[in-house]
Amino acid sequence: MKRFISGFITMMLIIGLSNMCFANSQDSVEVKLQKEYEEFSRFAYQKGFYNDISLEDFISGYNSDKYTDIIDYVDSQYKLLAQNGFTSDKDIINTSPGTDSWHYNTGTKLPQKPSYKKYKLLDKCKKGDIVYEAKGMYGIIGHSALVEGKFYDPVQGVYYIRLVEGLSYGVSRSLLDDKRLDDRKGYIYRIKNATYEQKCGAVKFCLSQLGKNYKGEFSKDLNPEENDWYCSELVWAGYMNQGLDIETKWYINEPGVSPRDITMYSSEAEHIKVR
Repeated sequence: MKRFISGFITMMLIIGLSNMCFANSQDSVEVKLQKEYEEFSRFAYQKGFYNDISLEDFISGYNSDKYTDIIDYVDSQYKLLAQNGFTSDKDIINTSPGTDSWHYNTGTKLPQKPSYKKYKLLDKCKKGDIVYEAKGMYGIIGHSALVEGKFYDPVQGVYYIRLVEGLSYGVSRSLLDDKRLDDRKGYIYRIKNATYEQKCGAVKFCLSQLGKNYKGEFSKDLNPEENDWYCSELVWAGYMNQGLDIETKWYINEPGVSPRDITMYSSEAEHIKVR
């Protein structure tokens, strides 16, 4: 009996150690990819291009069945950069960092270091998530923005969460951090049944509308050739063009497609607790 117990304990220790080694191996791959991504971002910046690949996309590309070696994968990304380059950074940049509005219309540059210590948003927020702000539109119906992803800024040397959203001065890039979440009474929602490809497609659609005008109306447009958008219409159209109708099916349905229709009232959206 003692031999059996001793043998059983030994076997469990071996299994436990092997699982720990596997976990550490997996973690090391993620850490290596993150470091490679940071170096890749620095290289793109030095060449005069902005890095339009988020950390999520960089890791997802490696995790596909196509690549099994980190070095081969990273080399392929540098080759793509050499062949195609990235679009030069011509986005409108907010030139007044340090004010309450520095979070908005930031383009692909980071005006100042954001804060993520309070809510750990870098860990909790994912590409394709929807940010709902209760204080948007004077607190009447709120505001919606789509998470483009997590990006590394080589100048500030930090990661940050970039958004694409329809604002009063048009469709533009902005960013999310603890301060904005508090100031605007923000919440994070995730589309439960969306695949990663659908989330990427929704983000890509919204990015294709950058620079277009804002128009606060109650229409529900889907056409990528549309000339103007309001915040929640843009986010809804992004997912609708991927075959997902994220608007509420509930009896409460506000005019057009409101921010609450695609978050608080929608059965498709799951509230991600950050507070």
